[in-house]
Amino acid sequence: MSQRNQQPRRQGAGRVRAPLPNGCRYLDPAVASLMVAAVHAQTDEALTDQFGLSYNTWRKIKLGMPIRASLADRVEQRVRGQQCPT
Repeated sequence: MSQRNQQPRRQGAGRVRAPLPNGCRYLDPAVASLMVAAVHAQTDEALTDQFGLSYNTWRKIKLGMPIRASLADRVEQRVRGQQCPT
């Protein structure tokens, strides 16, 4: 386990985040804000179609909770790709 995951982290106005479970991380807050602004519908089917995630993961993102690191990477790439089409 890395030192980074063992230390509580400060969030906002002095709040402390708990140590992260193995393989989890927080989604970039800027990406989470973009997602909240862009979401079409908050149903499992709509969230899967738009972002490739479940309703349970969506709730975690909205609450600022950690999600699987591999999922966070994929979601961040997808959302940033939707913002900057090439």
